[in-house]
Amino acid sequence: MSRRLFLWVFTVLCILAMAVSFGCNSSRSYSEQIKENPAKQISVRPMEDPDNPFKDQYRPWDYWLYTNLDTESTGNLKDITTKQRVSSTTFQYDSLITNVTEEGFLVPMEQGVREYEASVSDGSVRSYEAQRKWVCGYGSVEHDVFQDCFQACDRIRAGFYPEVPSWLVQGTIPASCILLSDDYIVTSNSVSGDKNSAHADEGENAAEPHEYFLYDGEGNELGHGCGHWWFLIYAHRYPDSEVPVGEFTWLPGGIVEFRDSETDRPSSTWNWDATEIDSTATPPQNDRHWFQKLAPATVQQIFDFQNEANG
Repeated sequence: MSRRLFLWVFTVLCILAMAVSFGCNSSRSYSEQIKENPAKQISVRPMEDPDNPFKDQYRPWDYWLYTNLDTESTGNLKDITTKQRVSSTTFQYDSLITNVTEEGFLVPMEQGVREYEASVSDGSVRSYEAQRKWVCGYGSVEHDVFQDCFQACDRIRAGFYPEVPSWLVQGTIPASCILLSDDYIVTSNSVSGDKNSAHADEGENAAEPHEYFLYDGEGNELGHGCGHWWFLIYAHRYPDSEVPVGEFTWLPGGIVEFRDSETDRPSSTWNWDATEIDSTATPPQNDRHWFQKLAPATVQQIFDFQNEANG
């Protein structure tokens, strides 16, 4: 056999061997594959540990998560959610996330969701995410267990939103709804984002505007218009005042910041309810549930769970 032919045959055999190896690995669960590199493993104590304060609170999905723990987890939520997206699209794996206490006990998912949503309500969600050690389970879970898990978690989340009034779910629900406390509700037939300009619907180069409708909790229309929905609140609260002019930034938690075009420094800062904020004051910690654009199915689900909770 010539040297060239030998090298060609050897290369082909190596490729076949790697293919077989990959095929064997791909048939294993994700948690089994990653246990080969446990350098970054977060220590999770057994669920049945006598000192575990949650040992009687776990549900089927919690046991599945523990059994399929990603032992390479860094504990960072951003890293986990990135990996979660990749494993979902590449490997078609199911995944569930929760956090671990300082003592190393797995927090039941329902309690984790309750704590997380509470941090969204009081505006501390970013510090909550950073302070916790997060873990994720990957693999294939029974459909009923997966569905029951999400339904249980969604039932908890529904309790943190402002009450969805019955008039909003009668007939066709708008394409997007924003539940601004119990006093204001904004709806639109578009699911696109807002344009951050005081006069975004004007000018030849303006993008196609989206029309928003502002209602009170009883379903009475308070106004409608194009541009950014925040100006509907402003016009309602201060009908005789001029809207601040210029580009603005919609900050997390419902804060509106206008900037001076020449200095690029903040010229005025406003809360979502159209009250101006002292530039030297600490911005209010608003409930971030209030500023989420909700799809019709989500609005209906929140309404159903809230009604169920109210008996």
